[in-house]
Amino acid sequence: LSCWLLPLPLALWEPFGTSWNHLAVVPATTLVAIFFFGIEELAVQLEEPFSILPLSKLCDSVWDGGFELYDEPENTSENTAPKVAEADAVSSRS
Repeated sequence: LSCWLLPLPLALWEPFGTSWNHLAVVPATTLVAIFFFGIEELAVQLEEPFSILPLSKLCDSVWDGGFELYDEPENTSENTAPKVAEADAVSSRS
């Protein structure tokens, strides 16, 4: 796109020959460049619509949450027994 827009003032020189000192070539070239670069940016956003959203963080957190759900210890009664014994010891001291 840039290679096409660089010689554009040379292509517009003759059609703008009636303006004073070909001064209208500069704003015309600028407007055409803004228009085409805007279309290019729009095409990039349509091609990759999720690049501006933080979807990788969202997917990573969902993935980690899934691992936490299924990464439970096999025998949960052993893990809760010391807590119950500690609670009984604390209540008997009082």
